[in-house]
Amino acid sequence: MDKKQQKNTGRARVLRIALRAIVTALAIIWLAAVIDWKQVATSLISIDRRWVFASFALYILYVVPCAIRWQVAARSAGFSISFRSAMYWYFVGDFFNSFLPTGHGGDVVRAGMVSRRYGVSLGTVTGTVLMERIAGVVLAVGIFTAILPFAEHVAYKNELIRVSIVLTSVALCFFILVHIPVLRKLIINSAKKIPNDYSRRFVCDIISAMDICKKKWSPVVWIGLLSALNQGLMIGSAYLLSLGIAGFEADWYSYVLVVTLIFFAGLIPSIGGYGVSEAGYVVFFGWFGVGETPSAVFAVVKLLFDLSVALIGGLLFCIGFSNAKKGFLNEETSLYTRWRN
Repeated sequence: MDKKQQKNTGRARVLRIALRAIVTALAIIWLAAVIDWKQVATSLISIDRRWVFASFALYILYVVPCAIRWQVAARSAGFSISFRSAMYWYFVGDFFNSFLPTGHGGDVVRAGMVSRRYGVSLGTVTGTVLMERIAGVVLAVGIFTAILPFAEHVAYKNELIRVSIVLTSVALCFFILVHIPVLRKLIINSAKKIPNDYSRRFVCDIISAMDICKKKWSPVVWIGLLSALNQGLMIGSAYLLSLGIAGFEADWYSYVLVVTLIFFAGLIPSIGGYGVSEAGYVVFFGWFGVGETPSAVFAVVKLLFDLSVALIGGLLFCIGFSNAKKGFLNEETSLYTRWRN
């Protein structure tokens, strides 16, 4: 890459970060303008902490099905990673997700570090990460669509239908990416024309790993079931938290729909999702009749949950980094083939 290309790449990176910062700033400004933060502070003081602790206990368990889901995808692609290490890297990924100026930078860090530590090609590891993430997206869309009919009498039913159409379109795009042979062949053929050998191999390994994962139906079923369990933990945690907030009243199906909507709101370019997720809780719960103050209290506590999990990941990363030379988290991986098409 010459100096001109490096300069253009640097400018594009700066513009992307600037866009994310603007989106986050606008969301925070909107929250500051519409929320009575004195009432929020009063409600936070009076919150029932027993429900908060119960909600957090359920919330932090989300990493268990996610780690197992990644294990299943990895083994299908030809390499193994222990449950302990999968948990560790998921927590570390959350740490980087929270503090990098990206929405899912933690997944990139997770794939890169696992690739380097275990000697597996970066494309192969990235392919397994994409497979389990895509499964989560498709499952979330399926749940949203299945629950939507229960919200027939909601005032914002038309908005929910529009959102459902958009989400279904996203799921179809992922389905096409994974299941249409012609498209995969086109991507691989295009990748073979990339001048840089590393980039070419990276793309081919991603497609090959995803292709192998999807050809084995048993792992695909397990990944789907674990995605459903993960989504269930998030929904259950949201319900328990609402029980501790004064004035928070919503129908059962609203938790399912809002948790799914927040999941996709996190895909909007922002700095770690800050501001966007909190504004999303206020707006989406408002569609189901929840007041701005209870919704804002809910959003603040959920933010504290996210930061707590991120700090746990940061602590684990520091411990793992300092003890790396002592063999901490070192393990032998199974032999695998570096697929090249």
